This record gives sequence, C-alpha cells and structure tokens, in this order.
Amino acid sequence: MELTKEFNVARAFDFRGVELSRKEITFSNYFEGYKEFDDWVNNLANIHNKSKVFIDAEPTGHYWFLLYNHIISKKLSSDISYDFVLVNPFHVKRSKELDDNTQTKTDRKDSNVIAFLVKDARFSYIPQQSEEYIELKNYCDLRQKTLKEINRYTNNIIRWTDKYYPEIRTIFSDIVCRSSLAILYDLSFPNVVCNKSPNDIVKSFRNAKISSGIGLKKANEIIDLSKNSVGLSHGNNVAKFEITSLIDTYRFLMERLEKINIEIKRVTEMIPYYNKLSAIDGLGTVTISNIIAQIGDIGNFNSPKQLIKLAGLSLKENSSGKHKGVTTISNRGRSKLRSALYIAVITLVVNNEEFKLLHKYYKTRPVNPLTGKQSLIALFGKLLKLIFGIVKNNKEYDPNKFLEGIKPKLIELNIAA
Repeated sequence: MELTKEFNVARAFDFRGVELSRKEITFSNYFEGYKEFDDWVNNLANIHNKSKVFIDAEPTGHYWFLLYNHIISKKLSSDISYDFVLVNPFHVKRSKELDDNTQTKTDRKDSNVIAFLVKDARFSYIPQQSEEYIELKNYCDLRQKTLKEINRYTNNIIRWTDKYYPEIRTIFSDIVCRSSLAILYDLSFPNVVCNKSPNDIVKSFRNAKISSGIGLKKANEIIDLSKNSVGLSHGNNVAKFEITSLIDTYRFLMERLEKINIEIKRVTEMIPYYNKLSAIDGLGTVTISNIIAQIGDIGNFNSPKQLIKLAGLSLKENSSGKHKGVTTISNRGRSKLRSALYIAVITLVVNNEEFKLLHKYYKTRPVNPLTGKQSLIALFGKLLKLIFGIVKNNKEYDPNKFLEGIKPKLIELNIAA
C-alpha cells in the first residue's frame, strides 16, 4: 500500500504473488475512505476465502499513523485476522527497478513493490508500547522542536542587536539572559538608555523581577557603554515592535520548555528501570529520557546487537579482491538515538570513572588503538550493552563487574582502575 497526505493506493496479492484484485483501489484519508477500503478488503477476503490479511505500508512521514490506528481497532472487532506491518523505505527504493528496469515512480508501482517485499517476509511488526513510552517519545520530540525554535529566536534577537544595539554585547556576555532581555524589552535602543537615569535603569530590572546582581554601579556602566553607539537609528518604530515580539515569543518558548521538562521527568520516573539507569554516574534524567524515547521498551529486544543495529552502529566494510576497504559504522538506523548516545557518552567520559578508563584504554592499547572519535563510537555500543544487561537481568549497576574483563589490560597499561 502506498500512503500519501490526501489518499492511499492499495493492491491485493496472495502469498504466491498472484494479484487478487482486478485493479488497485484509491481511497481517501478520512472515514469514508477507510470504510471503502474495509469493504474492498472484506469483499476480496470472501471471494478468495481468505481469513488472514496483512496490511503493509512504507513508513514515510506520519501518514501511516491513522491507518495503523484504524487497523488496530478493526483487529479487535473483526472476524478476519489483521496484521499491520511496515517495510523499510530503503528496501522499497532499491527494489523499484527489479521488475521493469526503470526509475519510474508511481503510487501503483510502489504499492506493488511493497506487497512483494511483504510476500518475501521482508517486513517488520510494530512493537507494542505501553502508554508511558508513547508519552515519553512524544514529549521528547516536542522538546527537540521547542529547542530548535528557541535557537531560531535566539539568533533573531542577536541579529537585531547587531543592527540596532551592538554595544550590548560588551555589557552582557549572554544576549538572551534575563537582564539583557529586560533592557531590550523596556528601553531597546542605546539613545533611550542614555536618556535614562541610573535609577530608571535599576527600576527596569526590578520590574523584570531581577532583584540581585544589578545595582546603580551596573546601571552607570550600561549608560556609559551605550554612548556613541554605532547602531542604526532609523525605523525605530518597527524595530521596537520586532524586538518586543521576538522577546515575547522567546519567553513563551522558555516557559513551554520548562513545562515539557517537568512532564518528561514525571514520565521518565514511571519507567520501571529508570532508577537502575540513574544510578550510573553521569546519566541524568534528560539523557536517560532521550535514549529511552528512541529505543522504547527494551523488553521488546532479545539481544544488545539489535539495539546496536537500531542505532546504526553496525560495522560495514567495502572490500573486493585484494582491496580491503575502511571499516565504518553503517549509519543506517535512528540518527536521534545516535545523537542521544553521543551526548550521554561525552558526559560519561567526563563524569564516570569507568567510562573514562575505557576511553583511555581504547586510545592507548598496543593492538588496534582507536582515535578519539572511534573510541567514543565504541563506547556507544558499550553503553547500549550495559543498559540492555541492567534491564534484561534486572541488576543494579556494578562498576567492578562492568570493568571485570578488562581490568588486567588496564593494569598492563598502568591505567588506574
């Protein structure tokens, strides 16, 4: 089945690859469309005496969510057995030319390619997640979007100050700190600041509920540094409107981020193995939440190798004949999980003694020493194995056991353990 924003295209095949329908069905992404699709499936199932139906889709974008939800609800109330499965978009892309040897892309052709991948058992089931994992994933996605928006508005505020009030950079190292925003919001321009008394400046800070660190001495410094400004002095009405609007939105986003972080902490602490993971020195709530949000319920995995593959950390080598290529990671996995692991490992290498020793060992071992970047990637896998072991075996983190197999090698290299 090929899914798009407004409509979907479906074709029906049996396990031998024989098409059961005379032509494909195109149905809308609304109630009437789903009803039309249900009638079409039921009619074909009755004609061909089928009791089990696989609904397959390519998970590009978010268009498959509604169909998946519809099929799950039918699964509980229908006489026909339904299974919703997904095929890898990369597999679809690589398989397109097998039948007709052309690069043509149409919804009809794609639905055929997807169906044949399912026929050959090249699909995956969607793991069932409990409510807290779904909530955590959605909250973490919302946090990332909010952080991007905050970064965008921060850059816009900096751009505005570069044009109209460049001297404020010498007053505040952080342009978006509360004190800087108070000046920009209330007074905005250096010529306005210069016309105010030190007491007026201090009052602006107090109105912004900044009660410490800013007094008459700082106010005088601000006035002196604002004299002889080289900032633009025309179009001040629209410039004032722009900066106040930017700051209003920035403050709103910061408040939203604070609320999201509170919710993430609440949901993360509901995860059964959160306390065990938080016992690892260097792993905080935000780091743990980012990793779990991308992995989901670790109980759905049977081996740490599956986690490594999910993160795109599997090794690949390009060799032919006498040529031996460079071994690298596949990068075919969840990039957000790799990002979360990178932040986690960087923190662990600084704050966790065991990871610090491992990092040093990987870089200095006599056989196959790794570069700093290669060592960090090796520690990605080590962290995933550690998390998997703690969750699957229901064990507490034990620093000695973590280094058990490598201690003799650390002693050999005179690395304290």
